[in-house]
Order: sequence, then structure tokens, then C-alpha cells
Amino acid sequence: MKGYLICEDGPGIGLTIPLESGNEWLIGRDPELSQILLEDPMVSRKHGVIRLEDNLFTLENISEVNPIKVNGDTSTKFDLHEADTIQIGNNYFRFTLLDPNATSPTEEINQEPTILPFTIGSPSRFLLKVLSGPNQGAEFGMTENSTYILGKDASSDIVFQDLSVSHRHAKLIISPSGEALIEDLNSRNGVIINGLKISEETLLPSGGVVSIGTTVFLFIDKEASEKTIYSPPQRFYDEEKTPELPKIEEKPLEESLKKDWKETFIPTKHLVFASTFSLLIIVGLVSLVSLFKSQSITPQTVDATHEIKETIAHFPNIQYSYTQSTGKIFLVGHVLTEIEYAELTYLLKSLPFITQIEDNVVVDEGVWQEMNALIAKNPNWRGITMSATAPGRFVLRGYLQTETDAVPLQDYLNLNFPYLNLLDNQVVVENTLETQVTNLLIEYGFTATELQMGNGEIMISGKVSEKRKSDFLTLVSQIQKIRGVKQVKNYVIYVAETSSTIDLTSKYKIMGSSKFGNKNQYVLISGKILAIGDALDGMTITNILPSEVLLNKDGINYKIDYNAQ
Repeated sequence: MKGYLICEDGPGIGLTIPLESGNEWLIGRDPELSQILLEDPMVSRKHGVIRLEDNLFTLENISEVNPIKVNGDTSTKFDLHEADTIQIGNNYFRFTLLDPNATSPTEEINQEPTILPFTIGSPSRFLLKVLSGPNQGAEFGMTENSTYILGKDASSDIVFQDLSVSHRHAKLIISPSGEALIEDLNSRNGVIINGLKISEETLLPSGGVVSIGTTVFLFIDKEASEKTIYSPPQRFYDEEKTPELPKIEEKPLEESLKKDWKETFIPTKHLVFASTFSLLIIVGLVSLVSLFKSQSITPQTVDATHEIKETIAHFPNIQYSYTQSTGKIFLVGHVLTEIEYAELTYLLKSLPFITQIEDNVVVDEGVWQEMNALIAKNPNWRGITMSATAPGRFVLRGYLQTETDAVPLQDYLNLNFPYLNLLDNQVVVENTLETQVTNLLIEYGFTATELQMGNGEIMISGKVSEKRKSDFLTLVSQIQKIRGVKQVKNYVIYVAETSSTIDLTSKYKIMGSSKFGNKNQYVLISGKILAIGDALDGMTITNILPSEVLLNKDGINYKIDYNAQ
């Protein structure tokens, strides 16, 4: 049985966490203990535990400082059901048993091939090849007399997309003579070479296997010398027992020269060798002559524009300008992450007719991360976060108490955020949200109910007549559609109408009324103009009907009849 946690709001928006291996998952900020790691300052080292027991997922809260909420409620243990909302720190997750990545057979056929998100560097003496981890298959070239920082920070020289790797994990130094040294930069998971964890600067040999977090890579020196195995020749006879060869009687030189050359015997192997050598000379001469023959060469035409468009088709926000005479291409636009940017440049470098790439491409991930760091410095804006849902589309979310708090934030964005035309400001002012909800309660005639709200959660309590239950449920659905409302908690008690309504017709006189369409808006009672929600001698007007005015005080119902006057 599998389950999934899908982050729908907060710093980790878009994150999908499968619950499929084992039957217990610890949630927290400690990478050594947690199976579900959340890098959120509001999450404890050990925050909660999800267990699979008898085909039922349960969630146990561990944190006392910032407890987990399920559907807005706080408890020690929850049973998780489909579409439950789970708040862990600043993140809101939706629990589901349905695979969010499941696709139909037609979609699988039309699915585009996956592009490996890594860049192969230029040929160099030293090579770092990733054997396992999120960047598996990536290769990074390195040169002598250089220093490289390894980590997941974007400013590192070699970046690994691995949560178990520290921002600045290790330092690799290659001396001018080609000697490689590696040092741990006080990382959380350390550096392991060939199975041994290092504690100081250590020599890294060619062929050494290094582990940092869950990433394992191989260090290769292409010019490293290899050992040669020497095998002495085998003697096939015993020198001491070798019989002496018979001596050949030598004839005088003059006597041998007198022999006729026609009678000289030439071995067959010498004749074969001479024939082969002569044939090779003839073939070489013919080939040399053919080089000087002029032939018309038909150049192959390449539609560069078509190939470039196909290459960048997966990056709809990227525009380009290509100069065919120089092979130079210039790019502008937005990409979502550094990985997409690396993929874009890698695909363009693979085109043989492109010789140079220049760009003014904006990586949205770095932009919104920097803005979040700046916004967090103001304590009044701690609940505001920025993210990018698509290339070139930034979204600002969160809650502010009053409109007065929203004005300085907008002024700050106008001065410091360079892409205002691409920003969707979804910040909600709670006072404005409360006014919208109150107006709906008055419009539907439920002013006797009590309203409480905070951070997008709305709680309505009080008593509602059983006859108006359907109207109240319609009101709740309308409130849920208001932008900024995360959840509506309905604590209203439905009560039956009683015949104990006190008639005050003889005490109060209704002298007139006003209508908007077919609905009464105001009434004139004893010289006072009153509307729904106004007070009359401590009683609250709950509804104005065509024939009577209904009031309530401390749960007791009153009415003033029109027709009797």
C-alpha cells in the first residue's frame, strides 16, 4: 500500500513525497534521523512520525513547540484519509493514496524523452564522474593548479542536486604537479574515500571512490602511470643438454662467386614478400595520383533555424538571435532552475554549427530565493514567501493583518524586485478578508453567528435554524471561494424552530420600510431606521421579512408583525 504527501503551499510547494518503502517514516529537520527531510526553520529535528498499520496510515505528533495540524485540528495522533490537509511548519501537504505521476497509455506514448540534466565539460586531464546519486552520470573536467568547492550551493564550483550534501561540503585542490588533495569543510555527513572517513586534508589517488552524502563519484587522472607486468621468455630447451651442431665446411669466397647466378635458388617466402611489396607500391602511387583529380563537391545545407527551434522547444520562455556567418547565438528569457539552464546550454552546444553562446537568461530559482531572504529580514513580513510556478511567472503569497502593512511591502518590491510585470501578488490582507466574510453573513441574514479567523482559516460558530440549514451551507461554499481562504470550520449548531417566539407588535410600531428589488433592506421602527445586524433595546435584528421583523437576544426569539399595524 502506497501513500503520497503533496506540498500545495509553503516553501516546498510542488514537492511530492512517496510513502512506499517500509512502514514508518520520521519527519524532521535532522538529515541523519529523518526519512522525510524538511529544510524549514519552523520544523523540529524530530517533528512527527507516519506509520502504516493494518492498511491505515497514521500520523503521530512529536513536536511540542510547533505541533502538526490535520485539517486545522491539533492532536497527539491522527488517522490519515484521502485529501486530508496536513500543516507541518510553514508547509501545507495534501495526503492521497492516488499516484500523482500516473498517466494514461496515450500519455505514455506521447511523453517526450527525458533529457539528462548535466553538462559534459571540455577535455581535461582530471575527471570527476558521478557513479550514483541525483546527478548520476554527470562528468566534471578539472585542470592542474586549481581549487574546486563541492556542494549544493549554486555558488559552488561543482554543484550536486543532493539534499544530503551540505551547501559547501568539501574542497578539492589540484597542485601544478598534478597531486590531488581533498578536505572536508565541516559538512554534516563528512567525506569518505574508499570506505574510510577523513578528518583532515587527504591525498586523493587516481581511481579513488569518494562519497559525500548519497552522492558517490570516481576521481580519474588520465595521465596517471599504470604498472607494467614483465614476463621473462620461456626456455623451450635445456642449454646444458643441447647437442652440438655439425660444423659446415666453409668454401673460399672466390670459389663461391664462380657459381652461375641462374643456378641460384631463391626461397618461395622471399618471392611472396617481394610480390606483396611491389603491389603495395603500385596501389600507393595510384592513390597519390587520384588526390590531384578535381571533383565537384556539393555542400550539405543545414536549416539552422529549424534545428534551433526544435532544440529549445522545451523552453517556451526563451528567445534567441542567431548569426549564421559567425555561428554565434544570443539567448534571452527565463528558466525555472539551474538544472534547466544547464540542460539548455548543453543541447545548444551539441549543435555543430553553433560556435559561441552568449545569453542574458534569468534563472528564476535564484531570484525568488534571494527575495525571500530579503523579505524575511522584516519581522512584519515573516509570513510572506515568493516562488516561481513557471518560467517568467513569480507568485507572492502570505497574510498581512492590515492594509497599512501591505503598503510598505509593495513599496519595497517596487524598489528591489526587477520583474514587477511578471509578479502575481496574492498576498491577503486579513482585515479585508474579514470584511468580505462579514458582508456575506449579513447578506444571507446570519448575523447572530460568531466569526473568528487567522492565516486564512475561518471558524463560524453559533446557532442556526434547522429550516435555514441549506441556506447556511450555501453561504459556507461561497466563503470557501474567496481568494485567501484556506479552510472553513463550521461549528454552527442547527436548532429547530419553536413556538415560543415572543410577539412585540403591540410595543413597537413599524412606520415604514425600504426595498432593493424584492428584498427588504431597512425598516423604520419607533422613529429609528434599522437594518439587519442593528440593535433595538439590546435585541439584534436577525432578518427583515415582507410581513415581519425577526429579533434575537440571548437565544430568545422576538418578532414585530407588519400586518397588524
